[in-house]
Amino acid sequence: MLKAAGLQVNHAISGEKAIQIIEADRDYNLILMDIDLGDGIDGTQAAVEIQNIVDIPIVFLSSHTDPEMVKKTEGITSYGYIVKDSGPTVLISSIKMAFRLFSAKIAMEKTLAAKNSSFNMLKLIIENTPAAVAVFDRDMRYLFVSHQYYTDYGIKQPCIIGESHYAIFPELTPEHRAAHQRCLDGEHFKSRVGSFVRSDGKLEWGRWELHPWHDETGQIGGVVHFSVVITEHVNKVAELEETIERLRSAIGVNVIT
Repeated sequence: MLKAAGLQVNHAISGEKAIQIIEADRDYNLILMDIDLGDGIDGTQAAVEIQNIVDIPIVFLSSHTDPEMVKKTEGITSYGYIVKDSGPTVLISSIKMAFRLFSAKIAMEKTLAAKNSSFNMLKLIIENTPAAVAVFDRDMRYLFVSHQYYTDYGIKQPCIIGESHYAIFPELTPEHRAAHQRCLDGEHFKSRVGSFVRSDGKLEWGRWELHPWHDETGQIGGVVHFSVVITEHVNKVAELEETIERLRSAIGVNVIT
Protein backbone atom coordinates (compact mmCIF):
# COMPACT_ATOMS: atom_id res chain seq x y z
CA MET A 1 0.00 0.00 0.00
CA LEU A 2 2.83 2.39 0.80
CA LYS A 3 4.62 1.73 -2.47
CA ALA A 4 1.37 2.01 -4.39
CA ALA A 5 0.99 5.49 -2.91
CA GLY A 6 4.35 6.47 -4.40
CA LEU A 7 6.43 6.12 -1.23
CA GLN A 8 9.89 4.57 -1.15
CA VAL A 9 9.96 1.95 1.61
CA ASN A 10 12.74 0.21 3.53
CA HIS A 11 11.46 -2.64 5.70
CA ALA A 12 13.26 -3.37 8.99
CA ILE A 13 12.49 -6.74 10.55
CA SER A 14 13.25 -5.65 14.14
CA GLY A 15 13.67 -2.61 16.35
CA GLU A 16 17.41 -3.16 16.47
CA LYS A 17 17.55 -3.33 12.67
CA ALA A 18 15.58 -0.09 12.37
CA ILE A 19 18.10 1.63 14.66
CA GLN A 20 21.00 0.31 12.59
CA ILE A 21 19.40 1.60 9.38
CA ILE A 22 18.93 5.09 10.84
CA GLU A 23 22.48 5.14 12.23
CA ALA A 24 23.81 4.29 8.76
CA ASP A 25 21.55 6.67 6.82
CA ARG A 26 19.55 9.46 8.43
CA ASP A 27 18.02 10.62 5.17
CA TYR A 28 14.54 9.22 5.88
CA ASN A 29 11.32 11.20 6.08
CA LEU A 30 9.18 9.04 8.37
CA ILE A 31 9.12 5.81 10.36
CA LEU A 32 6.01 3.63 10.52
CA MET A 33 6.54 1.66 13.72
CA ASP A 34 4.75 -1.44 14.97
CA ILE A 35 4.79 -2.10 18.72
CA ASP A 36 5.13 -5.89 18.88
CA LEU A 37 8.40 -6.64 17.10
CA GLY A 38 9.05 -10.20 18.27
CA ASP A 39 12.30 -10.92 20.05
CA GLY A 40 14.34 -7.94 21.22
CA ILE A 41 13.15 -4.43 21.99
CA ASP A 42 9.61 -3.37 21.22
CA GLY A 43 8.48 -0.50 19.02
CA THR A 44 8.26 2.07 21.80
CA GLN A 45 11.84 1.37 22.88
CA ALA A 46 13.08 1.48 19.30
CA ALA A 47 11.28 4.80 18.74
CA VAL A 48 12.98 6.38 21.76
CA GLU A 49 16.40 5.16 20.59
CA ILE A 50 15.81 6.50 17.08
CA GLN A 51 14.70 9.89 18.37
CA ASN A 52 17.98 10.11 20.28
CA ILE A 53 19.74 9.76 16.92
CA VAL A 54 17.67 11.92 14.60
CA ASP A 55 14.62 14.17 14.65
CA ILE A 56 12.14 12.28 12.48
CA PRO A 57 8.35 11.80 12.61
CA ILE A 58 7.33 8.40 13.93
CA VAL A 59 3.81 7.03 13.38
CA PHE A 60 2.76 3.95 15.34
CA LEU A 61 0.84 1.21 13.54
CA SER A 62 -0.52 -1.38 15.95
CA SER A 63 -3.39 -3.69 16.77
CA HIS A 64 -3.30 -2.43 20.38
CA THR A 65 -6.32 -0.28 21.22
CA ASP A 66 -6.04 -0.16 25.01
CA PRO A 67 -5.77 3.41 26.37
CA GLU A 68 -2.57 2.72 28.31
CA MET A 69 -0.64 1.70 25.22
CA VAL A 70 -1.95 4.65 23.21
CA LYS A 71 -1.02 6.99 26.06
CA LYS A 72 2.48 5.48 26.18
CA THR A 73 3.05 6.15 22.49
CA GLU A 74 1.74 9.72 22.85
CA GLY A 75 4.55 10.35 25.32
CA ILE A 76 7.05 9.38 22.61
CA THR A 77 5.64 10.94 19.47
CA SER A 78 2.69 13.11 18.53
CA TYR A 79 2.54 12.26 14.83
CA GLY A 80 -0.18 9.64 14.95
CA TYR A 81 -1.39 6.22 16.07
CA ILE A 82 -3.01 4.02 13.44
CA VAL A 83 -4.95 0.88 14.25
CA LYS A 84 -4.08 -2.00 11.91
CA ASP A 85 -6.66 -2.91 9.28
CA SER A 86 -7.84 0.70 9.11
CA GLY A 87 -7.41 0.52 5.36
CA PRO A 88 -5.18 2.29 2.84
CA THR A 89 -7.08 5.60 2.90
CA VAL A 90 -6.60 6.06 6.65
CA LEU A 91 -2.99 4.85 6.49
CA ILE A 92 -1.90 7.16 3.68
CA SER A 93 -3.87 10.12 5.06
CA SER A 94 -2.26 9.65 8.48
CA ILE A 95 1.21 9.55 6.95
CA LYS A 96 0.55 12.71 4.93
CA MET A 97 -0.71 14.42 8.07
CA ALA A 98 2.49 13.41 9.88
CA PHE A 99 4.53 14.96 7.07
CA ARG A 100 2.56 18.20 7.40
CA LEU A 101 2.92 18.25 11.18
CA PHE A 102 6.66 17.69 10.94
CA SER A 103 7.05 20.41 8.29
CA ALA A 104 5.11 22.82 10.53
CA LYS A 105 7.35 21.89 13.47
CA ILE A 106 10.52 22.56 11.48
CA ALA A 107 9.14 25.88 10.23
CA MET A 108 8.26 26.90 13.77
CA GLU A 109 11.71 25.97 15.05
CA LYS A 110 13.32 28.08 12.31
CA THR A 111 11.06 31.00 13.20
CA LEU A 112 11.88 30.67 16.89
CA ALA A 113 15.59 30.45 16.11
CA ALA A 114 15.36 33.64 14.04
CA LYS A 115 13.42 35.37 16.81
CA ASN A 116 15.94 34.24 19.41
CA SER A 117 18.76 35.57 17.26
CA SER A 118 17.00 38.93 16.87
CA PHE A 119 16.17 38.95 20.58
CA ASN A 120 19.80 38.35 21.57
CA MET A 121 21.04 41.01 19.17
CA LEU A 122 18.53 43.56 20.47
CA LYS A 123 19.43 42.65 24.07
CA LEU A 124 23.13 43.17 23.35
CA ILE A 125 22.56 46.54 21.68
CA ILE A 126 20.29 47.91 24.40
CA GLU A 127 22.40 46.67 27.30
CA ASN A 128 25.54 48.32 25.93
CA THR A 129 24.13 51.54 24.55
CA PRO A 130 25.71 54.55 26.37
CA ALA A 131 22.31 55.90 27.41
CA ALA A 132 19.68 55.12 30.02
CA VAL A 133 17.23 52.94 28.08
CA ALA A 134 14.54 50.57 29.34
CA VAL A 135 12.02 48.53 27.37
CA PHE A 136 8.77 47.49 29.05
CA ASP A 137 5.90 45.15 28.19
CA ARG A 138 2.26 46.23 28.39
CA ASP A 139 2.26 45.71 32.17
CA MET A 140 5.30 47.98 32.52
CA ARG A 141 7.58 45.08 33.40
CA TYR A 142 11.21 45.35 32.32
CA LEU A 143 12.18 43.40 29.18
CA PHE A 144 15.54 45.05 28.42
CA VAL A 145 17.63 47.51 30.41
CA SER A 146 20.88 49.26 29.53
CA HIS A 147 23.83 49.18 31.92
CA GLN A 148 23.74 52.99 31.89
CA TYR A 149 20.16 52.87 33.21
CA TYR A 150 21.35 51.02 36.32
CA THR A 151 24.18 53.53 36.76
CA ASP A 152 22.21 56.72 36.20
CA TYR A 153 19.41 55.73 38.56
CA GLY A 154 21.64 54.11 41.17
CA ILE A 155 19.83 50.76 40.96
CA LYS A 156 21.65 48.29 43.20
CA GLN A 157 19.50 45.26 42.38
CA PRO A 158 21.63 43.02 40.08
CA CYS A 159 18.79 42.29 37.65
CA ILE A 160 15.40 43.96 37.29
CA ILE A 161 14.23 42.09 34.18
CA GLY A 162 10.65 40.98 34.80
CA GLU A 163 10.18 43.45 37.66
CA SER A 164 7.47 46.10 37.63
CA HIS A 165 8.67 49.63 36.88
CA TYR A 166 6.47 50.80 39.75
CA ALA A 167 8.14 48.43 42.20
CA ILE A 168 11.59 49.78 41.27
CA PHE A 169 10.35 53.39 41.31
CA PRO A 170 7.49 53.55 43.86
CA GLU A 171 7.82 57.35 43.91
CA LEU A 172 6.42 57.71 40.39
CA THR A 173 3.48 60.09 40.37
CA PRO A 174 0.00 59.51 38.95
CA GLU A 175 1.06 61.82 36.11
CA HIS A 176 3.90 59.47 35.22
CA ARG A 177 1.56 56.47 35.28
CA ALA A 178 -0.97 58.29 33.12
CA ALA A 179 1.77 59.08 30.59
CA HIS A 180 2.73 55.39 30.46
CA GLN A 181 -0.86 54.40 29.78
CA ARG A 182 -1.27 57.00 27.08
CA CYS A 183 1.95 55.74 25.47
CA LEU A 184 0.49 52.22 25.54
CA ASP A 185 -2.44 53.73 23.66
CA GLY A 186 -0.08 55.00 20.96
CA GLU A 187 1.12 58.47 22.06
CA HIS A 188 4.73 59.67 22.13
CA PHE A 189 6.02 61.82 24.99
CA LYS A 190 9.06 64.08 25.30
CA SER A 191 9.58 65.91 28.58
CA ARG A 192 11.50 69.07 29.37
CA VAL A 193 14.33 69.09 31.89
CA GLY A 194 12.82 68.82 35.34
CA SER A 195 13.37 67.47 38.82
CA PHE A 196 11.90 64.51 40.66
CA VAL A 197 12.32 63.21 44.17
CA ARG A 198 13.38 59.60 44.69
CA SER A 199 11.86 57.45 47.42
CA ASP A 200 15.01 57.97 49.54
CA GLY A 201 14.55 61.76 49.36
CA LYS A 202 17.30 62.37 46.79
CA LEU A 203 16.55 65.09 44.26
CA GLU A 204 17.25 64.06 40.68
CA TRP A 205 17.28 66.15 37.49
CA GLY A 206 16.73 64.94 33.95
CA ARG A 207 14.51 64.56 30.93
CA TRP A 208 12.81 61.52 29.37
CA GLU A 209 11.01 60.26 26.30
CA LEU A 210 8.40 57.52 25.90
CA HIS A 211 7.76 55.64 22.65
CA PRO A 212 5.39 52.71 22.05
CA TRP A 213 6.90 49.65 20.38
CA HIS A 214 4.97 47.25 18.13
CA ASP A 215 5.09 43.47 17.88
CA GLU A 216 5.09 41.40 14.67
CA THR A 217 1.30 41.69 14.43
CA GLY A 218 1.44 45.48 14.54
CA GLN A 219 -0.04 45.67 18.02
CA ILE A 220 1.56 47.85 20.70
CA GLY A 221 3.66 45.52 22.84
CA GLY A 222 4.89 48.01 25.41
CA VAL A 223 6.93 51.15 26.04
CA VAL A 224 10.49 52.22 25.29
CA HIS A 225 11.82 54.67 27.90
CA PHE A 226 14.77 56.92 27.00
CA SER A 227 16.14 59.23 29.66
CA VAL A 228 19.06 61.49 30.48
CA VAL A 229 19.89 62.06 34.14
CA ILE A 230 21.79 65.35 34.61
CA THR A 231 21.77 65.53 38.41
CA GLU A 232 25.57 65.60 38.59
CA HIS A 233 25.75 68.42 36.04
CA VAL A 234 23.08 70.45 37.83
CA ASN A 235 24.87 69.99 41.16
CA LYS A 236 28.16 71.15 39.65
CA VAL A 237 26.48 74.25 38.22
CA ALA A 238 24.95 74.96 41.64
CA GLU A 239 28.36 74.55 43.30
CA LEU A 240 29.93 76.91 40.75
CA GLU A 241 27.26 79.52 41.38
CA GLU A 242 27.86 79.20 45.12
CA THR A 243 31.59 79.70 44.61
CA ILE A 244 30.99 82.79 42.47
CA GLU A 245 28.68 84.23 45.12
CA ARG A 246 31.28 83.64 47.82
CA LEU A 247 33.87 85.40 45.66
CA ARG A 248 31.56 88.39 45.25
CA SER A 249 31.08 88.61 48.98
CA ALA A 250 34.78 88.14 49.74
CA ILE A 251 36.22 90.78 47.38
CA GLY A 252 33.23 93.12 47.38
CA VAL A 253 33.06 93.51 43.62
CA ASN A 254 30.79 92.35 40.89
CA VAL A 255 32.02 89.31 39.01
CA ILE A 256 30.83 88.93 35.45
CA THR A 257 29.82 85.36 34.64
